[in-house]
Amino acid sequence: MWQSAQDDAELRTARAHAALAFGPAAPWLEPGRRDRLLAALTDGSMLLVSASFPSGLGDAAPASVTLRRVGGEPAEGWTASELWLGPADPAVPGPTVLALLPAPRTLSYGERLRADVAAGAPVTGVVVPAAAVVLAGGEPWCFERTDGDA
Repeated sequence: MWQSAQDDAELRTARAHAALAFGPAAPWLEPGRRDRLLAALTDGSMLLVSASFPSGLGDAAPASVTLRRVGGEPAEGWTASELWLGPADPAVPGPTVLALLPAPRTLSYGERLRADVAAGAPVTGVVVPAAAVVLAGGEPWCFERTDGDA
């Protein structure tokens, strides 16, 4: 009985340490996912990404994060969609987002990445190429095609 109580206390302590290190929503804290995720992280087929952001993300993790190499090709990027808020990084004011990313062959452990997330309410509108904007009377404007040749 004494051993059972000691084992239970050690298990609760280990879970508390894991929640403090990776946030209470870390997916491997779910018993049904733990073994598979830890095996994937151990064999390198899954990467754990930590991204710190300035304030402004709100109280919830974003739906997805797009990752790109710092100074890399703009077209090369990866999207991680399993995200959760982690413990704050004292070196960067604002929230830390942790994400699981299936490991691309071209990405190595320890690389520095740029993380982009959508923040705030969606904005509707159109993108007008700079070459389509003209100045007349000190005001910028452009033509809008409304129907056929109109």
